[in-house]
Amino acid sequence: MTLQVPLLRREREEPPDDAPVPVPAPEAAQEAPAVPEPQAPAVIPHAFRTASRRAKDLAGREGGCVNGLLAGKPPSVNEQCDYLAQRRWLPPGHEGGIADKAGCWYHRLIGIPGVAFGNWISVTAARPFRLAWTLAVLAALALLIVTVT
Repeated sequence: MTLQVPLLRREREEPPDDAPVPVPAPEAAQEAPAVPEPQAPAVIPHAFRTASRRAKDLAGREGGCVNGLLAGKPPSVNEQCDYLAQRRWLPPGHEGGIADKAGCWYHRLIGIPGVAFGNWISVTAARPFRLAWTLAVLAALALLIVTVT
């Protein structure tokens, strides 16, 4: 047995109306203020200060990429050859495995030539006179190759 009690008097007297209810028109959109908000001009200097602090933190972290670029000394070719000879990338007990062979191939094909090339660029770009001489020699070689072929 359920007890149904109408909650409103209106429900008792008239059936519900299924006609759509008109939606009121939206008010006119407010125009943006002509002058920027007072805190808007402070965003850019704040962003630069935050980025500067973050860069200083990253530059101070030992062993990080930013620290290596700003304050690190790249390895010499001799140091890279010693790294290869001593197999320092291997954990103890993994000598002779696939990581050993892959590391040797990597250092012979990419590591040592990459270090040599990077050091050559570093030495050449460090002084303007060296760069000028290097560009002159490379231009002469290019001219020689073009005229011979």
